[in-house]
Amino acid sequence: MNRLSLKNLDRICMLIILVVAGTFLGLMADANRKRQAEIQKSHRMVADRLKGLKTNEEKSRQIQAELADAREKLNTFNRMIPKTSEFGEFLDQIDSMMKKRELTLISIQPQAGVKEKTLTRIPVRMQFRGAFADIFDMVHSLETTGRIVVMDRIAIARSGKPPACEVELLANIFSR
Repeated sequence: MNRLSLKNLDRICMLIILVVAGTFLGLMADANRKRQAEIQKSHRMVADRLKGLKTNEEKSRQIQAELADAREKLNTFNRMIPKTSEFGEFLDQIDSMMKKRELTLISIQPQAGVKEKTLTRIPVRMQFRGAFADIFDMVHSLETTGRIVVMDRIAIARSGKPPACEVELLANIFSR
């Protein structure tokens, strides 16, 4: 009986060892599954952050492009309506346009600036002489100089021998 009981005792011990080993392996497997789930969750978070960074990078590029566009528009605006009258530069442009078209400048008279809300309008009275086609080209060039020049009044009359014409022009330039 003693043998049997030892045999049974061995079996019970083996059974206990197997149960403990099985439990241990089950706990290890469960811990491993939890660790794998945490790793996957971390991977998803990293992937989401990377996606967010890529989105932010794209937004940053878009904002930089919009900023460059805004700077270009501001530069264009500054050329069209400078902060100061820059009248000397305007006179240089007039002089070179006149010489290019072989027009004779009779007089140029800037008037006092007129403040209008955020801009100052500066009337400029000009008189010059030349062929009609050259005068037409000059007026067109004035309107397309890159600076805003608004023609207020123009009078063209025949002057002496043809094809000469005399022009009296009132134009407005602007400053801020």
